Amino acid sequence: MLDEIIHKGNWILEGAHYKWGQESFRKADLIFILQPNRYIRNLRVIQRFIKTRMGIEQCNYKQSVKNLYQMLFVYNRGYDQEGMHQILELTKEYEDKRIITRNKQEIWEHIEEYLLADSRMQRHHITQHSR
Repeated sequence: MLDEIIHKGNWILEGAHYKWGQESFRKADLIFILQPNRYIRNLRVIQRFIKTRMGIEQCNYKQSVKNLYQMLFVYNRGYDQEGMHQILELTKEYEDKRIITRNKQEIWEHIEEYLLADSRMQRHHITQHSR
């Protein structure tokens, strides 16, 4: 499915696909690596835990205190200590289009910059050909 998606004109992938999504890195115009503050990630994990336990949100796995502990102290810490280093290593050859960001506002700013630059490039290309 990934191969089908990345051969289309426009696409966005999200998630922790860094271990098996290398082809998408090659085809992508921009690669955003999210690195929100660990405390914000912990707060979000706790909020998601509470909401799913109360039935406010759906979850595709059984929420338990053990699972909460793993999310907070294994996965979140592991992301900072090992995961981020792995992601940076796997995307090293794409540094020119790799952007590390802390929040969605920064993502939107980079997308706007990219679209503006692309628009300028296209106008320049059209101007060059019309001479």
